[in-house]
Amino acid sequence: MTTAPPPRPGTPLGQRENAQAPAAQPRTRHVWVTIDGTTHAGILLAWRPSGARWRAHVAFAVVDDPSEPGLVVQWIDAQYVKPARTEVPP
Repeated sequence: MTTAPPPRPGTPLGQRENAQAPAAQPRTRHVWVTIDGTTHAGILLAWRPSGARWRAHVAFAVVDDPSEPGLVVQWIDAQYVKPARTEVPP
């Protein structure tokens, strides 16, 4: 017959507050991504500087063939990303 180990003193690991807790997840937002003249609904994942400009890490669906939609995740220049409002931008 086996016996359970004795309880450890202190607060269980899952209940501890840690000063080095993981950073808050970045806030994602719905955006419009315009690539080659076509606008797609997308999700902004992150920003990063690139020289004097900014680049956006985005994910968006491409539906060239309705039976085989594709998902694109890439870094693109900020000029191709617009905040989503209630409708697709012109």
